[in-house]
Amino acid sequence: MIIAGNRQVFAIAAELTDTIGCWLLGRFQFVFHGRSCGNWNDHTDLRGCHGWLKEFAAKSRNRIEPGLLMLPAATVFDRLVTPVLAPRGEVAISEYYIDTFSRFHIAHVGMSSFDHIFMVLIEDQESQRCIWGEWGRAVLNDDFFPAQHMQEVAKEFSAALEVAASSRGMAL
Repeated sequence: MIIAGNRQVFAIAAELTDTIGCWLLGRFQFVFHGRSCGNWNDHTDLRGCHGWLKEFAAKSRNRIEPGLLMLPAATVFDRLVTPVLAPRGEVAISEYYIDTFSRFHIAHVGMSSFDHIFMVLIEDQESQRCIWGEWGRAVLNDDFFPAQHMQEVAKEFSAALEVAASSRGMAL
């Protein structure tokens, strides 16, 4: 088991389950204040998670919009999720902000273990806020951290996954 961060604040957890050729498969999830996020029963491509997390930790994105950090979670959902991830058949809504998906959405870092998850990250110089949930459930999870906290845990996790992979004779 690989765990980076603190499960009572924010952590990333994984378990290597199999290697097939160049594939490194395993379980993957985020843990927000003790709450699991992601399908632990899915066997995802941990090499893909590693690549996305390394980029997430190293490449800064403009996730700052005045006032967005303090809006109610439902309003943030309406502004950041609904316009770009509306269910099929629903009328498209114009984006409230420019490049909404590439700037704020981060669920791709979990590869297939986050297939049923939406996750947005908002930041400023002092703090960050992650709002996430499972599609089809009415619950919005709303978590605040110090600036760059999630990226620092991602960096720590990436390094730990590299060590675990190398112990199986694989380089990431």
